[in-house]
Parts: sequence; C-alpha cells; structure tokens
Amino acid sequence: MAIGTSSGGIKAFYEILPDFSKNDAYAVLIVVHMNQKEVSDSFAKRLNEKCQLEVKSATHAMTIEPGTAYVIPGGFHAEVLKKGEEAIISLHEGPKVNFVRPSIDVLMKSVAEVFKENSIGILLTGMGMDGAQGMKAIKDAGGSTIAQNKTTSAVFSMPRHAIELDCVDKVLPLQEIRDETIKLVEEKVSQKAKAD
Repeated sequence: MAIGTSSGGIKAFYEILPDFSKNDAYAVLIVVHMNQKEVSDSFAKRLNEKCQLEVKSATHAMTIEPGTAYVIPGGFHAEVLKKGEEAIISLHEGPKVNFVRPSIDVLMKSVAEVFKENSIGILLTGMGMDGAQGMKAIKDAGGSTIAQNKTTSAVFSMPRHAIELDCVDKVLPLQEIRDETIKLVEEKVSQKAKAD
C-alpha cells in the first residue's frame, strides 16, 4: 500500500493509520513532500507512538516487512525493487519529479510494477499533480486506488489530477478512507488465499 500527500496533509495520517492492525498481509509506504530527512524522521517517530503498525523511517536497501509502515525520508526518492523473494526499498537522490523529492509518482509506479494487482494507492490532499501518474500505474496493474474528496482536502489539486486521469476507484472523505482501505486489504487477502 502506497499513500501520498503534500506536507499539508500530515495530519491526515493521524486519522487514517492508528486503526490499521499490525496485519501480516500488508505493508504501508508513505510519501509526504518533505525536503529534510530530520523532519520526516520526526514525523515517523510521532506516528509510531500512535499506531498499532510499527512505523519506521525507510533506509536504503531495507526489506519491506508486513505489518510495518515506512516513511520515505525527506530529500530522497524511493522505489520498491524485487530481490529474490523479498521486496526492498531503494532510495536515491535523482532529479526532482513534479518539482518534488520524494515523489509519490516514483514510489507508486514501482509499487505497481512489483505488487501488481495486490497494490493499493491512496492519494490525499496536496498541491500540484504528483501522484496522478502513480495512481494510474497502480490502476493499470490491476490494483486499487482511492483519492481524498474535495470537501475534506485542504488542497484538492493532487487528487483532482488523478480523478481526471480516470484512474481512481473511489473518491472519499478522509474519515471513510481508513475503513475502505481496511476492507480492501481483507478482500485482497481473501482473493490471494483462494488463488493459492
């Protein structure tokens, strides 16, 4: 699961993440538009105190473990790579994408490539168009996508761009995103169990 927002959407995570169970079925990757690693590290630490999931600051080559949330550090792009049977986080300081680093698009495109139909993309409030192409990649891979609605967004630009690409399954108020996401995870776990 990849969740993205601009720096104005930090508060949204305190409404969404605390009720996520420490479920063995999924991990959460978080991009917030922050320039400094110190700021993102502090955010991860505060979020960890509120959540059932373990919340960590992502580091280069870190293995993605289920039941864990990873905050991408400020100033770095993050991509998910497959390494044998494991998925790892690759951090780099490549050129800014959509004028930002970390970029939601960069992360979500890699999540779509690695996790395909098991991926979930969530785009929250934010300025600009970062995340729209990433959401499209997840949708095209057979994954599920949710965008925050206009009423509860501080800035509706990022969700609006994704909606205009016709790649968003559901547009929901912030308060409903948590429950919808939990339901989606349960559905995907059930589908995978049947397939296995």
